[in-house]
Amino acid sequence: MPNDRIDIGKVTGVNAAKRSVRIAVHAAQSHQLNQLEWIYVTSKGGQPLRCKVDDVRLNESGATITLAAGVSRDNVAKMTKATVSIEKTDAAPRPEGYFETEELIGMTLRDESGADIGTVIAAVDTPAHPVIDVETPEGTTFSMPAIPESVIEVDLDADVITVGDLTPFRVDHAH
Repeated sequence: MPNDRIDIGKVTGVNAAKRSVRIAVHAAQSHQLNQLEWIYVTSKGGQPLRCKVDDVRLNESGATITLAAGVSRDNVAKMTKATVSIEKTDAAPRPEGYFETEELIGMTLRDESGADIGTVIAAVDTPAHPVIDVETPEGTTFSMPAIPESVIEVDLDADVITVGDLTPFRVDHAH
């Protein structure tokens, strides 16, 4: 995908007769669905197809997007498992507190008192929420969800993530 686009999800189902696609939206991109006018749908190994959006309906697993009549039903039928993206210039403004999951890699994790807990060494978007892997100064690693219940603040300028009590969220990795 060219650098001028943002990947917002994957097609999980199609209804060619209605020109609609069901997509699993990346958790960090769900805010992009509110004002969609155009999307790009790229099947594996194929060229991106620019599609006019007629309607967006949110659901528990993502969204159902109805495409405008200019998109053929034959093309819609071939969109299963395709990547859905938007132009960066069409992206919704970044909401306060919003971050791209990959921006967390390399940030310092600190508790509320300011003590360093470790460094984020990996970050993955899951359908529910981002998950980060942290390496402690002692060399151990653990995973935790990057959710409001565990993360107090993400300061992108200072490269610091402040967290609360991690006891219910921390999953230590075996070594």
